[in-house]
Amino acid sequence: MNFLRKIENAVIGLALGAVPVISGFLAAWWISLPLVPESRIYQFALAGLVLGILVDVLFLRGGVQRAYSLKPWVWRTVCVFYRGCCDFRSESPGR
Repeated sequence: MNFLRKIENAVIGLALGAVPVISGFLAAWWISLPLVPESRIYQFALAGLVLGILVDVLFLRGGVQRAYSLKPWVWRTVCVFYRGCCDFRSESPGR
């Protein structure tokens, strides 16, 4: 396998593999906010992160090879997901 192919596979793997990890982390964090004391939110966020990693390892094997045959709506959904993650930034009062 040539060098550019390895880079392409790494980028595709990161783009697809990070979705369950990030979504598990954010979902557990945001769901736990109204339910648990503030001092324990990090535990739920880390549990969501671990759950996302497990989903990634168990269900997304071979995803890089299948990435070329994915429907366009899957790639659009991945792009919308990352766009949504970027939009959750905090607004400073001085802006």
